Amino acid sequence: TIPRQEEVRASDGMWHHRNPGLIKYALDRIRAEGPLMSRDFDKGKLKLYFGNNKEGWSASAISHTLFQLFMEGELMVAGRKGFQKIYDLTERALPADVDTRRPNREEYIRFLIERDIRAHGLLKAGEIGYLIKNSAADINRRLVQMVEAGELIQLKVEGQEAPYYAFPSALEKLENLSRERRIRILSPFDNLVIQRRRLEELFGFSYTLECYVPKDKRKVGYFSLP
Repeated sequence: TIPRQEEVRASDGMWHHRNPGLIKYALDRIRAEGPLMSRDFDKGKLKLYFGNNKEGWSASAISHTLFQLFMEGELMVAGRKGFQKIYDLTERALPADVDTRRPNREEYIRFLIERDIRAHGLLKAGEIGYLIKNSAADINRRLVQMVEAGELIQLKVEGQEAPYYAFPSALEKLENLSRERRIRILSPFDNLVIQRRRLEELFGFSYTLECYVPKDKRKVGYFSLP
């Protein structure tokens, strides 16, 4: 989102300090040559261009810089080749009719609520705007207003104390819900399962990605899919 891009631009870097020289080099290359992947930036040439300083301009350095520029909104992902992202300038990749004006705070909070509930079907207040800082109070206030206006409904889930929020159309969809039992294999990072507490509260399913768990404490294995 635009507010998130502004936060990233105002910071010194997401995981590494921003380096103006490396940023300029990456943007100049993409501007002149068109969409590029991180592997298109030769490691040896990077060291030659910047000098072999204590940080060392390795392939990972350019990867972090490209991602930083993506998070700032300077670059967009124009495609993929295998696991590699193909980056291009936002001004070339973004359609001209997209509204890029900065939303005000009220518009931004409404966007978060509508986006998240549309994606998940129903959510508690604390599950909306996941990992977005300093938004809880505004989200709670806007939820009350949207319920009073009939834009959202509150739902009680058996065994859960806090209410869930959904669009009124969610109840209509329940009437036409297929009862067929089907299996779906998900990524451990899928939005449906990324909030582990929510997953357990709604489905009674406790899941841990055990590649981050010491070997002697694993119950399933190094990499299991939910």
